Amino acid sequence: MAVLKIDRVGEFGNVLRKKCAEVSDVSDPEIQNFIVDLMETLVASDTENSKAVGIAAPQVGRAIQIIIVRTNGYEAIMINPKILSRSSMEESGEEGCLSVPGIFKKKKRSKTVEVSYIDPQGFEISAKLKDKIARIFLHEFDHLNGKLFTDK
Repeated sequence: MAVLKIDRVGEFGNVLRKKCAEVSDVSDPEIQNFIVDLMETLVASDTENSKAVGIAAPQVGRAIQIIIVRTNGYEAIMINPKILSRSSMEESGEEGCLSVPGIFKKKKRSKTVEVSYIDPQGFEISAKLKDKIARIFLHEFDHLNGKLFTDK
């Protein structure tokens, strides 16, 4: 498969600020191949100093609702994710982004979030995400709505 080019903020023609469309057919071979490429891109983005923990389809030029969360033994490929609820308790933490290289910023996010999504096999999944995994999910979910962690 392929490692995809990660779009950076300010580049002409990228889709980072667009609201993403739902994936209509999870079993479409093009979508399945894209998921493999997106995972390879995330893995290839690991550096000696920093482990890439998430990526969203718009970061590689696709305005569709697919994100990957991968950290400390947890890995989920989420298609058409939805937030069912989020805790009012928030925690501030430092974030960075593959599309905004070299910038790190403290951001408040909910400590827990209940979500639903479709996995690559077409199964609907519900999950309660906490702490770091919730933060990564919310960061990537924002990408699907054209938002960046540097926005207010």
